[in-house]
Amino acid sequence: MPDDRSRDAPGKLGFLRGNMLVMITTSAVWQFGGNSVWPFFSLYVLALGGPPEMIGVVTGIGALSSILPTILGGYFADVYGRKKVTAFFSIVLGFTSLFMAMASDWRMLAIAVVVDSLATGFREPAMSALIADSLSSETRGIGFAAWAILPGAPSVISPMIAGYFIDTQGAQLTLRWAYALTGLAALFAGICRHLFLKETVRLTKSQARSVSAMTRAITTTHKEMSRELWILLSAESLLWLGWAAASPYFILYGTTDVIGLTASQWGLVLLSSNIAKVLGFVFGSAADRYGRRNVTVVTSLLIGASSFMFLTSRTLPQVALVFTINSLSTLVAQQMAQALRADACPRESRSRVYSFFIIWQYMTRTIGAVMGGILYVSVTNAMPFYFQTFVSLIGAAILISLAAETVQRK
Repeated sequence: MPDDRSRDAPGKLGFLRGNMLVMITTSAVWQFGGNSVWPFFSLYVLALGGPPEMIGVVTGIGALSSILPTILGGYFADVYGRKKVTAFFSIVLGFTSLFMAMASDWRMLAIAVVVDSLATGFREPAMSALIADSLSSETRGIGFAAWAILPGAPSVISPMIAGYFIDTQGAQLTLRWAYALTGLAALFAGICRHLFLKETVRLTKSQARSVSAMTRAITTTHKEMSRELWILLSAESLLWLGWAAASPYFILYGTTDVIGLTASQWGLVLLSSNIAKVLGFVFGSAADRYGRRNVTVVTSLLIGASSFMFLTSRTLPQVALVFTINSLSTLVAQQMAQALRADACPRESRSRVYSFFIIWQYMTRTIGAVMGGILYVSVTNAMPFYFQTFVSLIGAAILISLAAETVQRK
């Protein structure tokens, strides 16, 4: 069976070669531009004439648009290969970023978000399975942590730079140029992935590629899922629900609406959170040693606590500290949940099971994004953060029901 040889490398950091090195390096180039735009997406919607509630709607439409291609993406990844699907749709995502740079108003931006989400849906199962295939069970915790942290390391200052130019040149002009830069970086990353990635599954010409075979493969995925996977699905869904409701409104609550920070100051908040993400290595190493479930429970509790504490923050240091805890905990919880999922899922069905998870993720993100907009505008601007606190605590309680670490599968 094809395999990335980084799995056989000695030492805890032996996985930093082969596919993992290609993915981390190309993502680092991509994120240098991406970290200038993704944190400020809410401001871009407003700059293009969208009302605050449309931030949640646009985000929700994007997540909803990813569901169908994700269903097909898992099957395509198993039939056509993780490498081809990952590389091709990375290139497509480069063009969608260029489209976002040229959006004339928030409606055109919404169309670009839909196209971007379609491409992401096709790519995500293949990319997630490729990463999991390229890590041994012994290094999966720190490996997923490295995948989450290292690509963003060179771009820790990107949000601060973008925030400065937003304050001096305006959000619309700054983010147009930043989206253009992101698009070019994504095109570069996609081409490099096509050239240098290695396939991790054996592809057979006799494998059925008909629509009926695709449908059968998808509809029977739930039968392959163990009790551990269903528990993880429930907990992850709640964490994504809370994240989708609150995350678009941290910047509005922290800048224009309540606390009053400038875009440059918010860039410093993001700089603090990005630097602190290096601690994800500590969590990843601890997860491999003391149990991924335990680390995921702790970080889920920290998400809830920090979201609540954000509402009481009024100074730049307070906001930076609380937001850093929230973003770091969210990052680690998501990566450890992926590691637990990989432990409980056989390699042969990994793409299809990942598709199933990602579909639920997009459904909960759609619901959460729309709920967040309604709660922020129609109830009170503090409500999305109360909601994230509540669902994160429930998610932690569900994870506690995983009485023992899942059996690790190679």
